[in-house]
Amino acid sequence: LSGVGKDSLTFIGIHSSTGCMDSISRVLQIDTVPMVTMDTLPDLCSDALTFSLTQGNPKSKGTGQYTGTGIISGKFYPSLSGVGKHVVLYDFTDLNGCKSSDTTSFTINSIPSMTAANIADQCVGSDSILISGATPLGGHYIGSFVDSTTQKFAPDSVGVWSIRYDFTDSNKCSN
Repeated sequence: LSGVGKDSLTFIGIHSSTGCMDSISRVLQIDTVPMVTMDTLPDLCSDALTFSLTQGNPKSKGTGQYTGTGIISGKFYPSLSGVGKHVVLYDFTDLNGCKSSDTTSFTINSIPSMTAANIADQCVGSDSILISGATPLGGHYIGSFVDSTTQKFAPDSVGVWSIRYDFTDSNKCSN
C-alpha cells in the first residue's frame, strides 16, 4: 500500500518457454479520500414542509448527492417518507473521482389524532359554558367569544361560530 502522492508501479513479464523478460512502469497519483460528514437533522412532524437538504459536507470541490426515502433532487418530502425512523445518505465525489459518504438518521412523528368536542347551541346572553370533551386532553380552545384563560364560551351575538382545539404532543407535533 502506498501513501498519498505519486508512486510507481512496475509490471514484469517472463515468457515461460523462452525465459525472456520485459517490464513496464507507470506512475500513479494516489489521492486522499474526501472527509464526508452529515450534520444531524431534527426529528420532524409528518405535516412538516418540504425542505432542501444542506447537511452534507463538503459542499464544494466535487459533487454531492442525497438519497433516502422521501428524497427527490436534494429535497426532503416528509409527506412522502411516512412516519418512522429514516436514514439520509450523502455521497460525495471529489474532483479526483475519490468517493466517500456519511449518513444521519431522524424520526418523522405523526401528528396527534384528535376528537372534537360537542358543544350545544347557546342563547345570546346566557351564562358562559366551559368547553370540554376534545381529546387528547391538555389542548386549548381558540375562537370568537372563547376566553383563552378560562376556556369558557360566551357568545354576545347571534351567529355560527368556529371554535378550534389545538394540541401539541410530547414530540412537539401539533394538530
